[in-house]
Amino acid sequence: MRSGLTAAEALRLILEREESFEILTAGDTVDAELVLQKNQVALMILDIALPRESGLEFCHRLKENEAYKDIPIIALSAYPEDIWREKAIEAGCVEFISKPSEPKEIFEAAKKFVAS
Repeated sequence: MRSGLTAAEALRLILEREESFEILTAGDTVDAELVLQKNQVALMILDIALPRESGLEFCHRLKENEAYKDIPIIALSAYPEDIWREKAIEAGCVEFISKPSEPKEIFEAAKKFVAS
């Protein structure tokens, strides 16, 4: 039995409370690809540190795929911003947010990239 929420679940609860976003979560890039195949996604918030494949590798791969290349991706990471912001943008992310971050910061960034 697991205790507590994962970071993705906590973020989902925060964003759903703040706005009428439908939030889909995935634990790794394999799960994320399944979500993308089954759903129309307007925005992705992607942690850089993921099991199996890094978030940046996944982002780069998505940007090379015609079906997903236009999805805005916000990188979320506890890695040092001074190094990783540039790497995230080079991989195709539209924004980089450092963890820990305030839910409002994530919410405001998401609103910038999701059409009303």
